[in-house]
Amino acid sequence: MEFSVEGALVCGGAPAARVRRETEVFLEEKAHEKRRTHPLFYALCCGGISLFCLFGFFGAPLFPYSAAAMAAAGRDTMMGSSLFGMTAELLRGSLPAADSAYRLLLQLCLLAAAASSAVALACAALAFAAGRTARRLAALSSTLNLLTFGTLSALVLLGAETGRAALPIDALIAFFGTLFIRVLCVLTHRRGRGLGNAVLLLLAAAAFTGLCLPASPLKRELMAALGAGASLSDLRRTAFAALFGVTSANLILGILRLGAGRGFAFDLLRFLLQCAAAGAAAAVCAAEEMNFSVFAEAPLPALLVAAAALLGLVLSAALYAVRAAQIKRPPASCPQT
Repeated sequence: MEFSVEGALVCGGAPAARVRRETEVFLEEKAHEKRRTHPLFYALCCGGISLFCLFGFFGAPLFPYSAAAMAAAGRDTMMGSSLFGMTAELLRGSLPAADSAYRLLLQLCLLAAAASSAVALACAALAFAAGRTARRLAALSSTLNLLTFGTLSALVLLGAETGRAALPIDALIAFFGTLFIRVLCVLTHRRGRGLGNAVLLLLAAAAFTGLCLPASPLKRELMAALGAGASLSDLRRTAFAALFGVTSANLILGILRLGAGRGFAFDLLRFLLQCAAAGAAAAVCAAEEMNFSVFAEAPLPALLVAAAALLGLVLSAALYAVRAAQIKRPPASCPQT
């Protein structure tokens, strides 16, 4: 039951005792809702997140190829090219020095993933004694792991030259396992609501995947723009560099806003920028070549980028409209006395 001072003023004829009783009921419901934090559930979620991280780090021997380890190390490492084996060799200095900014970024991201996994283990150990704080521990560990393992997977995808090398199964298991648990936490905390943010995140990830698929014209244009450096005098490279920057920022913001319950106008804005960046890249290519050969040569990557941006724009607009309607909902009518 909801109560507001404005509603009480509108219903000026309501007895004072009735108004006082409604206020007490409202405060009791708020206190009861605050107590419903499900500490054991969130503690188990922390444990599940740590298990997914451990499997991602040690599970490479179960797979025929560990793309993440090979991309960052450039060769086989101990324990079947596992992320743990590569991290150990990286820390003891047995790997060759990074010969490019890309390789350096991969190695730094691997160290960040190892650190976030350690945080996840610590959160899992503390969550069972943390009480109501277990929900915040689950949110912290899941967000850190989504950011680090997601960035690691995205970098492997960006640098891959073949489809086989673009599939970091070990890092993706940790990412999607953590994502699944994080979505469960959000749905539980918001009583079944919040699935829209997860769909927006998947759409942002689909747009990034379409932009970086191996052997696609979009990736060739992107690597040309990032490798040579974009300048305002070269509209083509500037447009693709802007598209990559907007897509990457949209993916990171999707991870950070996974549990958000407000601010849907910001989601609408970021997907609007995604559509604008994709449209600008298409317009520049069409203006220079008088055709859409970059997009027509391999339609799947272009379709992923365009469809994900448009669907994200429509969904974020719908979420914003629903939220605005809930805020502007008029107060309940006055009871007849």
